[in-house]
Amino acid sequence: MNRAATPIVACTLALLSACSSVRPDYNAPLQTAAPQPGYRMRALPATPENGNALFVATSFSGGGARAAALAYGVLQAMRETTVELDGRRRSLFDELDIVSAVSGGSLAAGYLAMKGDAMFPAFFDQVLMRDLQLAFVDDLLAPRQWGWMFSPRFGRGDVLAEFLDREVFEGTRYADVLRRGSRPLVVIGATDMSQGSRFEFLQDPFDLLCSDLGSLKLATAVAASAAVPIALSPITLRNHAAPCPHVGNIDMYSLLGNRQRAQLTRQTISYLDKAQRPYIHLLDGGLSDNLATRGPLESVAVRGSLRAVAEDGGLEGMRSFVFIVVNAEGQAGNDADRSADVPSVFRVARAVADIPLGRYSSDSQEQLREALTRWSQEPPGAGDRPLRTYYIEVSLQAAGLEPELQDLGRLPTALSLPPADIRRLVEAGRRIFHRSPELAGLLEDLKLTQ
Repeated sequence: MNRAATPIVACTLALLSACSSVRPDYNAPLQTAAPQPGYRMRALPATPENGNALFVATSFSGGGARAAALAYGVLQAMRETTVELDGRRRSLFDELDIVSAVSGGSLAAGYLAMKGDAMFPAFFDQVLMRDLQLAFVDDLLAPRQWGWMFSPRFGRGDVLAEFLDREVFEGTRYADVLRRGSRPLVVIGATDMSQGSRFEFLQDPFDLLCSDLGSLKLATAVAASAAVPIALSPITLRNHAAPCPHVGNIDMYSLLGNRQRAQLTRQTISYLDKAQRPYIHLLDGGLSDNLATRGPLESVAVRGSLRAVAEDGGLEGMRSFVFIVVNAEGQAGNDADRSADVPSVFRVARAVADIPLGRYSSDSQEQLREALTRWSQEPPGAGDRPLRTYYIEVSLQAAGLEPELQDLGRLPTALSLPPADIRRLVEAGRRIFHRSPELAGLLEDLKLTQ
């Protein structure tokens, strides 16, 4: 290299580093001490179009574009499914009350939060059918983004957040979502890197940080939920916890009573210690809950009953509770077993990730099934009917999946997939949902109770 050019290069690198050395300030401090405002279930009351009698919850698993496409197919099928409640006909999609999502599933969930019913067919045409992965890599390597290579405070996850904000989420903030004022409540989950615990983008966890979720962009939440370790850097939030007028409103010690509650209490207390945790680093939500089902289970464990959680969320009068799990977890396959060669580093890394996630997800599914049965046995409140519960699973590992769809679980976990595969995934989501025996049971029961 020319000696005269060396100072220029050094100066350029220094400028790139300096330009990106300031950490993005994603979340603003909370400006009000009132505990009611903010993005939470009670802020989205029942309407004539979406009442409390039939409560529908869905969870979207991780799995990149594979998960986003499967989730879209299920939402489309729900839109095609008609139910009759209290003399009014509407789609099951219109009755959707809450969506919990992680990683790839959060891409579809976030778009639903932004657009509502207008996501059809926009999400399919403008997101799923685009090669977002190639566009993101081009953006990552563009000279204007080179700062992430040198900065200790601006990483690849931050580039993804900016990219998604520009290309998918149109600058939408949670305050914009709240102004829409309609269900479903969309809960995007990430993983607290230090605690290994779930972190949900709702105002309640942000109260612990004395922060306003409304100021945060949807793209930031989705980027945090999809921040796969090594490939992407964590998304970092600022902890504004001390001093905070909300601290006095948080009854931490009511959580004590069993191991799960004690663990949640320790996590809660850690967010209140701003001196020890001035920053919260968030990674892929699939690391702590790849099916996105743990949130409801923990909420009921803390409050003691589903009825108590419903009352907290303003969901009085619930008669039927439906939980739809959209499971796009991949299948490692046994191709490696057909050769005596040492498996590649990529193959081993995938197995190391998939095996514990698969076992953990199986436990989550079993716990959810048991919980639904238990919740249906809770004594009804005065004037309430006994609660009916339903578990509907849409999985790429479902028994009896058509031969032409059986390889979908082996598609790579990536930000984009070929258009033909996207179409097959969307169709798989529709087919599996429509032919679910649990869905048939729900529709029949609803007819009988009219």
